[in-house]
Amino acid sequence: MILTVLIGNSRTRFVWFQARRICRKRIIPSVRVIEYLPQLKLNRQTKGASLASVVPKLTLPVYRHLCQETPTLLVTAATKTPLRFHYDRHALGTDRVCAGVAGFTIYRRNLIIIDFGTAITINVVTKNGDFLGGPILPGVEMMLSALAQNTSRLAKVPFAIKRRVLSSTTKSAIQAGVFNLLIGGLEHIIKSVCLETRDNYFVIATGGFAQRFKCHLSSVQAIDEDLASKGLAEIFYLNKEVR
Repeated sequence: MILTVLIGNSRTRFVWFQARRICRKRIIPSVRVIEYLPQLKLNRQTKGASLASVVPKLTLPVYRHLCQETPTLLVTAATKTPLRFHYDRHALGTDRVCAGVAGFTIYRRNLIIIDFGTAITINVVTKNGDFLGGPILPGVEMMLSALAQNTSRLAKVPFAIKRRVLSSTTKSAIQAGVFNLLIGGLEHIIKSVCLETRDNYFVIATGGFAQRFKCHLSSVQAIDEDLASKGLAEIFYLNKEVR
């Protein structure tokens, strides 16, 4: 059994794998990761751990703690993967790398992976293992917070599915604006990827808001909320000699 730890801007995923099957997971807010570490007691069945982080201030404390418990692989720009990167890997988030590795390993087809995280990332991976990158845009909560923080009279409102564009209140107008902007923008990006590469793609959604958008994005064909964790496990198995 191995443990994968994926530290995101908002949430951190602790996922245990038996071979390549998920046997346990826990998701906590990233602001609580340090206080959670003393509770993370690994038994003898845990043969190793794999860590990927997009929050630098949390990376080293978590890595040091894991190393005390079990041999741990820290995923960096130098870590071996099965992908060929047509992107500045030193500037590429390890969460995007992990999602790309899982998509390529599991599906072996042209993929567009939409990750609904704090930011929304689009990751294009070909069936031959070429990572082509993709756009980055603000996530749902970021959009709603930005409107409230940068205006005098617009309040922070909760996210809601608002297909209807015309609204009778400011609250519903904000919700309709954010929702329809994302739906239209993501569909446009998917079509543009197909046009620019002159190819077709299988579209996967992952991340916290994936389920809420799936029914409204006609291009999305599958959802896998654990995609990046699965990729992190694959990277561990590919780099078995862990120090």
